[in-house]
Amino acid sequence: MKFVPLIKESHRPLLLVLAVSLLLNLFAIWWGLPSLRGWAPDELVPSTIMDAVNMHFSHGWVSPYPPFHYYVLALSHLPFRALDGLHVLDFSSASTYTALFYLGRLISVLMATLIVVLVYRIGLEIYDRRAATLAALITALIAPFVYHAKIATVDIPYIFWFTFSLLFFVRVLKNHRLADYLLFGAAAALAVCAKDQAYGFYVLTAPAILCALHRHRKKEDSSAKFARTLVDRRIILPPLLAAFLFVLLHNILFDPQSVLAHLRLVIGPASDYIPVYENTIPGHLNMLWQSIRHIHFSLGWPLFLACLAGLAASAFPKRRNPLLFWLLLPGFSYYLFFIHVVRMNFDRWLIPLCIILSFFGGKFLSGLVSQDQKLRRTKKALVGVLLIYSFFYSASVDLLMAKDSRYQVEKWMRDNIGAEALVGVMDSKEYLPRLDGFRWTMIKFPLRNFEQEKPDYILINVEYMRRHDPKGPKYKFYLDLTQKKLKYRLAAGFKYESPWILMSPGSVLTNLEKINPEIRIYKRLS
Repeated sequence: MKFVPLIKESHRPLLLVLAVSLLLNLFAIWWGLPSLRGWAPDELVPSTIMDAVNMHFSHGWVSPYPPFHYYVLALSHLPFRALDGLHVLDFSSASTYTALFYLGRLISVLMATLIVVLVYRIGLEIYDRRAATLAALITALIAPFVYHAKIATVDIPYIFWFTFSLLFFVRVLKNHRLADYLLFGAAAALAVCAKDQAYGFYVLTAPAILCALHRHRKKEDSSAKFARTLVDRRIILPPLLAAFLFVLLHNILFDPQSVLAHLRLVIGPASDYIPVYENTIPGHLNMLWQSIRHIHFSLGWPLFLACLAGLAASAFPKRRNPLLFWLLLPGFSYYLFFIHVVRMNFDRWLIPLCIILSFFGGKFLSGLVSQDQKLRRTKKALVGVLLIYSFFYSASVDLLMAKDSRYQVEKWMRDNIGAEALVGVMDSKEYLPRLDGFRWTMIKFPLRNFEQEKPDYILINVEYMRRHDPKGPKYKFYLDLTQKKLKYRLAAGFKYESPWILMSPGSVLTNLEKINPEIRIYKRLS
């Protein structure tokens, strides 16, 4: 009797990559939970979704992000609301709230896993299975990707829809089928409806598709006119579909005021997009250098060099792969029409560029192990060591989240701070330990009520405190604490350290620095 394997041998490497990705993304998903707010900035917590649902996503509802992923999370709440209606559970209970928190994070895990699959599928469209598998693995090992994959922000959702559009972008260039054009337009619209900045990927990509279609038509018919290409249904229908989805998801017809309020929040005076770099040649060069540092930090040295080597090697005429180079266009468009415009960047903004570079890294590593039979074993061992290091590099994110200093602070507080003691804090709650069960107060500036309240303890997030204006009142208060000018002395300090942590943010602008912050506890002198 012939044995038939349950899983085809050709699929096993991809399944191994997905297992690695799931392991990295699921581990420490409990970070900061249970909690009403969590420890991740910009996370779409259940209370935010509940508020949006109660306002029917209109009538004055406004958010810093487009509504599409809010809809997704709201739909995930429906089974819980139905069970509440049947009196099976209490939708307003703390346990249900925690379950919804986990559910939002698990949706990010699912979308991150699908991104890895999409990278593999795109790889199969442009080169061989081994290179596609390695490109998927590089994507799974991007450090900020691992972090955002386990929290409910809009970053992984918009990157998923962008990667989905990238697949159909490649298929459009290969086959020029109407279905691929329509799916590209739909995915692009959903990416923008998940996070506004995704528009940057398509500013140059859309006209490039137009030119590619005209060249395709010229090959079929040398007398084809450009004017006829402009009215081709493959050019007309996708923008109409994208516009329809954009109008529908933003509810523009029935609630235009919410859309206008969102735009004012994003690009108006209250916008967080305050330029960091000057609008000069040196300023843009500094920003470009910072972007390269972000990409290097995200990938780690080995994969960063592998991607650069693949990019350089692919430029040679004999190795040139036109489809591979077409992938650079959306990334260039995004940098030119978004990063270049807002004149600031973060590592999470460049995750899509890291994914694009992963195709070049996958190609390079695949070529490295498939050439020169005499050195093949040595090269395989070298690539294996490189990938193992990169795994532990990205796993540093998980280790820091699992061993976050705030867990130790909470234990110390339970052991040392009495129920009647008053704890003073200055930071947002997502930057501090969970204060449930303790009496606490927000220290406000100017210090009008500080001496009246006289907190018994003061909690300081040192990393967050360093972000304040050195001449401002909060930083001056922090200096007075450290220099013993106030009636407080350091009682304890916590920050997890380990030789297994291979990643160091340094001067990189990243939310990863908000994991495992240094927390100091100051006690009032009796």
